[in-house]
Amino acid sequence: MTLSAVILEDNPLHLKGAEKIISESNLFKLEASFEKFDEFYSYLLENDFDIAFIDIEIGKESILPQLKKTGKSFNIVFLTSYPQFALESYDLNPIHFLLKPLKKSDLIEVHSRLMQRKRHSFQKDHIFIKIGFNLTKKIEIKDIYFVQAFDDYIKINTKNEVFITYLTLKDFIEKVDSPELMQVHRSYVVNTANLGTIEGDQILFGNSVIPIGNSYKASLNEFISQNLISRK
Repeated sequence: MTLSAVILEDNPLHLKGAEKIISESNLFKLEASFEKFDEFYSYLLENDFDIAFIDIEIGKESILPQLKKTGKSFNIVFLTSYPQFALESYDLNPIHFLLKPLKKSDLIEVHSRLMQRKRHSFQKDHIFIKIGFNLTKKIEIKDIYFVQAFDDYIKINTKNEVFITYLTLKDFIEKVDSPELMQVHRSYVVNTANLGTIEGDQILFGNSVIPIGNSYKASLNEFISQNLISRK
């Protein structure tokens, strides 16, 4: 699942670097970036996002007092060159505390932690889809195996049935927004709760073979490593 992100960083060089790394990742979509807290705060009041990457020191002062005064709860990753700020930040319950500069490997860990938090805080257990002109069908998310895209249509493969509805895969991902569903290819979303056998670059669901796209391997491998039981 691609998550929306914003950045607050007053160092232009670090800001440019963070923008590049986040923009090139398939794990996050960069929605906005700011060098000043006032600009970030105005955006915060009017917009929702999944995660904010925030420099813990803006100018020469800690950003923590200003963040605590916003009165809004949102997911934060703190970026800093000064690890001594870590203890002071934990009452804001940050997703992570990272030393600058931001690295690609950091994004995988942040994405994993954020998805875990989403799973614990929100569970949508069903959806409704339209089939034809007059029929609306309820589908339990736990019954979904995988979803396949066909231009402007999708095919939802469940435990017992297959449903076709007029919807793009992009719209399906955005509207359902379930942490159990993971995109593994430009044309496929799988339910990680029902994940089948993985063989090389393919996922097997019975007789169905789901390809794993190169740009989606990192998030899938991270999910697997988090749940893998193996001998040390």
